[in-house]
Amino acid sequence: MRLLYLQQLLILPGSPGNSRSWDMARLWASQGHKVTLLCSQAYFPEEQRQKEPIVYEQEGVEIHALDVSYDHHFSFFKRARAFFRFYAKGLAYAFTKLEKPDFILAYTAPLFVAWLGQRLASRFDVPWILEIADVWPDVPIEMGLIPHGPWRPFLRVRTRNAYDSANGIITFSPGMKDLILAQGVPSTKVEVSYNGTLMDNWPEIDRNRPESQPVELLYAGTIGLANDLSQLLHAMDILEKMEDLPAYRLTILGVGNDLTMVRDEGKRLQLKKVRFLQRVNREELPELFQAADIGLVSFAPYPILATNSATKFFDYMAAGLPVVINYQGWQAQVLQDANAGLSTPQGDYVALASNIARLIKDSHLRQEMGKNARQYAEKHFDRNDLSVQMWAQMMAFIDPAKP
Repeated sequence: MRLLYLQQLLILPGSPGNSRSWDMARLWASQGHKVTLLCSQAYFPEEQRQKEPIVYEQEGVEIHALDVSYDHHFSFFKRARAFFRFYAKGLAYAFTKLEKPDFILAYTAPLFVAWLGQRLASRFDVPWILEIADVWPDVPIEMGLIPHGPWRPFLRVRTRNAYDSANGIITFSPGMKDLILAQGVPSTKVEVSYNGTLMDNWPEIDRNRPESQPVELLYAGTIGLANDLSQLLHAMDILEKMEDLPAYRLTILGVGNDLTMVRDEGKRLQLKKVRFLQRVNREELPELFQAADIGLVSFAPYPILATNSATKFFDYMAAGLPVVINYQGWQAQVLQDANAGLSTPQGDYVALASNIARLIKDSHLRQEMGKNARQYAEKHFDRNDLSVQMWAQMMAFIDPAKP
């Protein structure tokens, strides 16, 4: 079957960020399926971008990249304009340049990609499936990022219309699925396909380190409003005042709108055991993860963010790291069931500091939880397996009569 995959902010090998869409596309192609990716050039290396659409084939995937710029520093309205531009350009381009697919998969957020998938499916008269990495507009509305006024009801109505129109919905987490079902969408129409990771990228290593070696804490991910790294810095401030801890250090790796503010907060707190690293490509991450002992995930204390499916959570587990998160929800349940890490109530950085301190002190617990995390990731989160499962889920949505 021929799949038309819509993904505005595609991440390709060699670029930082979540490459799940690319991984799934190339894995499906390697399994004999025909995959066409319609994306933007926003996250392409700057020297490769062009004013005209870029069309080429890579690892069996046919890629059509449109000239639509985007940056995470954009204001709300500038982001909305970028999303609309991809919708408009994608609509015109697909109508005139792409052959009819057998079905369409639309990756969102942004919501405009969902609407593009809905419109193209109607135009080509084919089924379409909605892939949800973040439940929009619910997340930005709860965080106050979408202004009051006509935007909120408009986005809610249009989103529900997309849910009703799609043949099926695939979410990145059970928490996201629950949010969709709470809106009255039938359970038969929603499946979960974890964000996951490529286990091939994470060699198993021995983490039995000398007691004299500092315990390495790692935060690798976005530094933005949704992550609220101030919680982590305040936890570090508590840790640095403890007198009975072995040597340790926190590395914060990432970029985002709040990077400068977080750096300034670290200086204000006079933290001595925190360092910041520049952005690195995903291919370079395994070396940093191998040097780490504990993986940290931070999200702001908004209940809806506990449904997240952040890539770093899966990468930590695949790398054999015990994971500490500062929220509850489905990931906290995974860590508890697998005995692979620790969680705290949202916004409680005192409890966060306590959990980190517990793992800093107990090397045997770190190793046990790390091994458990690795085993759980191998069984549940490998994108090689998830690609096969997700294709089967999509086929079931398209033709429910087939076994």
